[in-house]
Amino acid sequence: MAPRKSSWLFLGGAVAIALAFGAGRAWSPPAVRSQLRQTMSRQPTPFTELYFTSPSSLPKLLPPGVPSRFEFTIVNHEQNTTTYHYVVVVSGDTPEAPQPVASGDVTLPVSAATSVSVAVIPAVLGVEYVVSVHLAERAETIHFATHS
Repeated sequence: MAPRKSSWLFLGGAVAIALAFGAGRAWSPPAVRSQLRQTMSRQPTPFTELYFTSPSSLPKLLPPGVPSRFEFTIVNHEQNTTTYHYVVVVSGDTPEAPQPVASGDVTLPVSAATSVSVAVIPAVLGVEYVVSVHLAERAETIHFATHS
């Protein structure tokens, strides 16, 4: 008695599946395996923390000509070593354009954190200021308001 056509189709399908998921792993490209892993399991979402290190210590008054310091912290949860470029800008209720007061680069390994200290020295008395910290090419930005 000859095997039926459906039996051969079933056997062929089973062999193809076994090759794809078993011994055939060597044949599948890494991108396919990565995509299957991401589809079949929950992957952590990479992110970056940016915050004022001590919010209660932020300067409430910026005396003209006197440096007022504050710190911000960056924490890397990006799942790889990441270089962050930060820019600190001061804008006031004056016609002057916002002024960058500090910038720099920080490279952090995974799960590492660093704090950056910045001094702001306003030139004008009686102005409301907003101090902003931006991570360039990223969405993270923090602000605080103060006056001189």
